[in-house]
Amino acid sequence: METQPTIGITTEAGQLYVLTPVPMKTMPSHHPDTWLRFMGRHVPGTQLPESTQDRIQAFMRKHRTEALRDAHGVTYTLAGGMLATCHTEVV
Repeated sequence: METQPTIGITTEAGQLYVLTPVPMKTMPSHHPDTWLRFMGRHVPGTQLPESTQDRIQAFMRKHRTEALRDAHGVTYTLAGGMLATCHTEVV
């Protein structure tokens, strides 16, 4: 059984998230109409330090995704310096 790559991040509020990449066929940010349908709400209390934002972006580029999933199945993306829920089914 292959282990999925993970990234652990801590918000400025001290909340820990352990996230795995969500496979994507296309990048929603490449198509404005898709991005608007993909984006959910910002998650309160998930403001991230710039260094953490950089790590998340590098992790997402490496795994060719714009969505990350937590252990509960909730999907997130990075938007405006914080986590936002996202709708991967529109991609």
